[in-house]
Amino acid sequence: MSVSRASSRTYLRLSILSALGLLAVNTAMAATSENTSIDDSNLPQVELDEIVVTATRTPTKVSNVIAQTRVVNSKELKRYQGQTVLEVLKRQPGISHYTNGGMGTVSNLYMRGYDGKQILVLIDGIRYSSLSTGTSALNLLPADQIDRIEILYGASGSSIYGADAMGGVIQVFTKGSNVEKTNYSVTAGVGSNDQYLYGASAQFTNDTGTALSLSASHNETDGINATLPDPSNQYAPYNKDDDGFESDNVSIALNQRINDQWSAGASALYSESTTYFDNGAAQNVYSDQETGAAQAFVDWRYQPGSSVKLQYGHSIDNIDTETYASNYDTEQDQVSLVGQHSLPIGTGIYGAEYLNQSIDTTDYDIDDRDVTSAFFGLCASQR
Repeated sequence: MSVSRASSRTYLRLSILSALGLLAVNTAMAATSENTSIDDSNLPQVELDEIVVTATRTPTKVSNVIAQTRVVNSKELKRYQGQTVLEVLKRQPGISHYTNGGMGTVSNLYMRGYDGKQILVLIDGIRYSSLSTGTSALNLLPADQIDRIEILYGASGSSIYGADAMGGVIQVFTKGSNVEKTNYSVTAGVGSNDQYLYGASAQFTNDTGTALSLSASHNETDGINATLPDPSNQYAPYNKDDDGFESDNVSIALNQRINDQWSAGASALYSESTTYFDNGAAQNVYSDQETGAAQAFVDWRYQPGSSVKLQYGHSIDNIDTETYASNYDTEQDQVSLVGQHSLPIGTGIYGAEYLNQSIDTTDYDIDDRDVTSAFFGLCASQR
């Protein structure tokens, strides 16, 4: 069989083109594989639905919650280093506030027209407020020791928390409940009026399911003069000294994953402060305040989407003004059992709670009360 010269040249050209084509394909595949392994910024990103706890008292997707909920997560809280939880909240939509004076003085929140007496504040699920003022000392909680804040707007929370949540619910989660890796942080700051702030926190975790979080901070300032002279009466008592403030804050959290079904943990947050304020011509008028909350829990997840959590908590809010020999010491003890069970039509949510509130003072005839409650609800799932 003979092949012409023209046919030979054509066959040679086709062979060379085929070889070049295979080389180009292999090079492109290699480049694509290399780029894929190094840079995936151009790939589609999937954003998972955020989980909230406050709206139903159990972990629930935001898309399954009817009431309006806002979450200030740990990433957003980094912008508020050196500030307090009150300063974080007052920048959230639908919330306003007022303060009676400088740092540490009594403040009040307003959420959609409701004041702090109708807004329930929780720390890791435990009630945190004063029975005398009716409000919570959020201006004493440093944002550096907080992992996230959930805000539930409106009266929907009153069905599972009670009448004190008719204006909404604010739940503060301390660091330690969601530790992904060991990390450390240090905060230091200097401000006007001789303000100095410093603190440190550390979170530890290991392969055995243990997570530990430790935080401490100190804040002090010479303060400002919160009063002005009465122009209509030059002889009226007038105190023109600066009103200083000083506080120390510590928090600790320990969580342990026992196995795939059981977990347990405990956390505590404590703050003590001294606040100076004006009262006519009296000098060096101040009050000492201690606030804090502690809780321990056991969580049983017996099947996917079903769990039971038993929790005990204790909180305090003690205000002592030595100048007037007055004190208001608030204590709250809380025991709750909250569960959820996966059903064909959604998730059934149920719970029972016992709450004891007491105040130690000579100003009230009744200084103790007990509240027992239970609730049940159904959260329909989106298919």
